[in-house]
Amino acid sequence: MYLQRLVALRADALAALLCAAIALELLSPQILRGFIDRARAGAGARVLIGTAALFMLVALGGGGVTVVETYVAESLGWTATNRLRADLALHLLRGRTAIIIAHRLTTVERADRVVTLDAGRVVEDGPRVELARDPASYYSRVLRAGLREVLQ
Repeated sequence: MYLQRLVALRADALAALLCAAIALELLSPQILRGFIDRARAGAGARVLIGTAALFMLVALGGGGVTVVETYVAESLGWTATNRLRADLALHLLRGRTAIIIAHRLTTVERADRVVTLDAGRVVEDGPRVELARDPASYYSRVLRAGLREVLQ
């Protein structure tokens, strides 16, 4: 549920950013045309400098919007990729035994058994559900720390 709301929020943000980028792209030629018209009409230096400054702000704003837009789009892409990867793993591993090396808690969520290594040594081994319930368990501590990050 949390992930779905986050994805929807990112998609809405991306749509707003795309609209802002388009608006800024449409605004730039209008400002430039105004600058040229004012220069031809003999406008003062202050007016021309102000118009040029507005043009630069719009251009810089468009660049900033593009950077944020790229970040949001990549974030959406990674979220979708991770979902597909998880669904594929679930499908392929159904009814099979596999060893999965995981660095993400979401990958471990589907495991029946967790083996934790530290510097190449097994420091914990047991059913995932039992390790999650044991407050002294390394997996439980990592899980709680991970959930705190998600909830903050």
